[in-house]
Amino acid sequence: MTPGRITKIIKGRVADGTYGRGTVLPAEKHLAVEFGVSHWVLRQALQPLKDTGVVHAICGRGNLVPDPQATQSAAREARKITKIIRERLADGRYTVGTWLPGAGILAAEFDVSPSTVQAALRSLKQEKLLAALNPQGTYVIDPQHPCAPPPDAQSHHVAIGKVIRERLRNGTYPPGSRLPTYAELASELGVGHTTISNALQLLRKEGLVSERQRSKRVYAVRSASEHPESGRNVTREPAPQGGRRSKVHQSSVSGQ
Repeated sequence: MTPGRITKIIKGRVADGTYGRGTVLPAEKHLAVEFGVSHWVLRQALQPLKDTGVVHAICGRGNLVPDPQATQSAAREARKITKIIRERLADGRYTVGTWLPGAGILAAEFDVSPSTVQAALRSLKQEKLLAALNPQGTYVIDPQHPCAPPPDAQSHHVAIGKVIRERLRNGTYPPGSRLPTYAELASELGVGHTTISNALQLLRKEGLVSERQRSKRVYAVRSASEHPESGRNVTREPAPQGGRRSKVHQSSVSGQ
């Protein structure tokens, strides 16, 4: 089947509601199998649909059929968030030389998607109130000195560690559960891989998480409700599926 024929079929499905507004098209590999073509041919077929706005490519989600009403609603939400953040900059809640909370954190606070948060931040960056340092994140700048160096990355991973620590305490990451991957945390919290790694290193030292070195999988220790104020350094591997309890190694304060 030719790319042009596939383009026409998919466009027809969007028009008749088979692929409704606001829905994601089937994965490209499934469409390629359906039409009996290679992935490369399918991408050729999709490109005219993207160019004309019939579908939008959304990173991490696939090809989305746009919903004009949802787009307008997201734009309104972005303007509201821009206003709120501008007020926080004015009243000193977000001070010059500090990192802004990650896009994922702000998205959870305002109950919107990270893309809506990014849209809200875009205008503030254009006003020279914020600046981005990829992949570390977004920080507050002085419009009179927009070229000032970014804040120390140390303060950023400490702030991210605080977010993850609170999730461990409130049960978002229950004891013994596996945390999201480094990449997933970096994407959600809007920071770089190194910032996540440094944040988790802090939590490992506190005995709140453990990591399997080979797989790089991080787990909430089963004693997550017992916080490190006791002065113990605890590392624990999650119990294997067979039910046998894992060993706990403790460094006693007494040095025993």
